[in-house]
Amino acid sequence: MVDFLSKIINNFTFKKTSMTTSIPNKYKSLISLLTELNIILFTKQIETKNKKNVFQIYFKHNFANIKLKKLSTNSHKKLMSSDQLVRSVKLKQFIIVSTNKGVMSNIKASKLNMGGIVLAFLTN
Repeated sequence: MVDFLSKIINNFTFKKTSMTTSIPNKYKSLISLLTELNIILFTKQIETKNKKNVFQIYFKHNFANIKLKKLSTNSHKKLMSSDQLVRSVKLKQFIIVSTNKGVMSNIKASKLNMGGIVLAFLTN
């Protein structure tokens, strides 16, 4: 999950308009969350002979100075408890969290009273 998110963050950070990648089914929730955040404009499936689930991902870059930063790596995972996520919502921070119920925002995780692995956060 972290490697896939790193690939998306790198393409987004360098202001590329789109990227082509294979998206496994287990990462579809991450793609839908990034679409809700208006980081991804839309995805389009591409027909290929060899690979399945190849998509063109189009990024939305017309908002002011928002950066997406990765926090966890494969070797070092940043964890946040449900209390810390509730505090982050009160501070109006936006965090992408991987929980045992899937990838979600800190807002949804705090409503479900769940903690998890912090994948990335949005900064101004």
